[in-house]
Amino acid sequence: MATQSIKNAIKNDHPGVYLGQVLWWSVWLLVVFSGLVLSHWQWQRAAEKQQLLLQQQQADSSVNPHLEPAHLSEVILTGQFLNSHSLWLDNRTLNGQVGVALLTPFVDVAGRLWLIDRGFVNTQGKRGTLDQHIPAEQSRLVVIHGIWQTLNDTDTGFVLDDKPEGKRIPRIDLVYWPEATYHFSGVLHLQVNSQGLDERQRWWRPYQITPDKHLGYSLQWFLLAAVALVFAIVGRR
Repeated sequence: MATQSIKNAIKNDHPGVYLGQVLWWSVWLLVVFSGLVLSHWQWQRAAEKQQLLLQQQQADSSVNPHLEPAHLSEVILTGQFLNSHSLWLDNRTLNGQVGVALLTPFVDVAGRLWLIDRGFVNTQGKRGTLDQHIPAEQSRLVVIHGIWQTLNDTDTGFVLDDKPEGKRIPRIDLVYWPEATYHFSGVLHLQVNSQGLDERQRWWRPYQITPDKHLGYSLQWFLLAAVALVFAIVGRR
């Protein structure tokens, strides 16, 4: 009883000390909680990327498919590029370089249209014309090999202004080719060309950060939360 009275007296005589303790623990517990939340989020992202990697490894290869390919499956097509209908996907980056990606419609031997990502061109941030980088029309058939990406609202990306600038487009979307009716909603990211064409760099990856990196980030956030908790206890004492 006497001890409780002394504590109450101290609290009444020194309200600033009590408020300081509340503020101290509020700030540090918020840091700890944020670290744990971010650690858990990165752990989940690692699991998602691992599942995506497994899905890509298990996907079957398709040769001139009649049905829509599975997301991240390997697809081999025989046909012709419609080079005159090429557009440039703007604001791409690769190894610190700024540039664009060449997107060209492709008609296969069955007459189906596919959208092909043919690779990265480094523009060094310049906004000049890119017509000199578009291959000339050819009548011969070519065989191409790529990874199929099914498009949806998240794949196409969010942009404030979706209007094209000349032949530059802000996101991958089939609406920029209104003259064509595509059989499937997606884009084939070119990997191999049997004729040796399209030696551009491959900028697209199904994931930009590997599962191992996500796990590393998760560990970093967890350790930050642990250090913050220790600092809060020791520092307050």
